[in-house]
Amino acid sequence: MGQDRQFSESERLFALRTIQKYRDRWEQSERDNLRADIDSKINKSEQTKYYKENHEALDQQELE
Repeated sequence: MGQDRQFSESERLFALRTIQKYRDRWEQSERDNLRADIDSKINKSEQTKYYKENHEALDQQELE
């Protein structure tokens, strides 16, 4: 502990590249999750639209 030393150029590049790979993977994961959320929302809205067009009137009649 407490060692103060200079990092070699290869150690510095390794650390920077590791951080960049982590960042790139994180951003890709966020884009994938966002796309999945958007697709899910669109799918649910399409299901709701289909229900309203095809079944809502029948359900209302059954309730009356």
